[in-house]
Amino acid sequence: MLNYTYGTNGMPVPKGKEYLVNVWPTDLSINDIERDTKYQAYKEEVKRDIQKLRDKVDILIVAMHWGVEYTHTPTAYQQDEAKFLADQGVDIIIGTHPHVIQPVTWIDDTLVIYSLGNFISAQYQDDNYNKMVGLMSSVEITKTVKGDKKEISIDNVNNELIFTYYNKATWRDFKVIPFSNSEIKKYLPSYKNVYQRYKEIVQKYDKNIGVEEAAS
Repeated sequence: MLNYTYGTNGMPVPKGKEYLVNVWPTDLSINDIERDTKYQAYKEEVKRDIQKLRDKVDILIVAMHWGVEYTHTPTAYQQDEAKFLADQGVDIIIGTHPHVIQPVTWIDDTLVIYSLGNFISAQYQDDNYNKMVGLMSSVEITKTVKGDKKEISIDNVNNELIFTYYNKATWRDFKVIPFSNSEIKKYLPSYKNVYQRYKEIVQKYDKNIGVEEAAS
């Protein structure tokens, strides 16, 4: 697995220890991919990283800390990075940082999970519960070996929407509840409407992406 981040939330990387974090710079003050020279230049470093690993692993996963917080639509930078990584032969891209769910899709043979959202969080519950709904994604990976040839397939992509409940008066009693679990009815009476909203976000780019059904 390789990992990259847009930045370090204002915290400086200690001099001489740049190896601790892979910063793929994105200059939102420019907000123009083609004119963002540092962003474009870093692609060569990412390419070298991938080339060092690609023939040594069956599945290459890249974890991306990217995007804009609390937005459900991937930025132009995210989409450009995803396409670049796919072109380099990355198998799965897992995104974090927005704190809310973003779409899941394929770019050629690369599975892209733009943002898993929060798994468990005490962030404020607004009317859309967007910071309280997260995603657990699963895939089935099969390796077939015939002689000196191998084939890897990624199948049965599925996504489980989850809800974080907590007692807002005491900030205690945290629970993570899948929408497919009938217990969801106790903690989120409007769960069917909330489920539908976030299912549509997950499937925004690909209606065939699997999303586990909500409890009946």
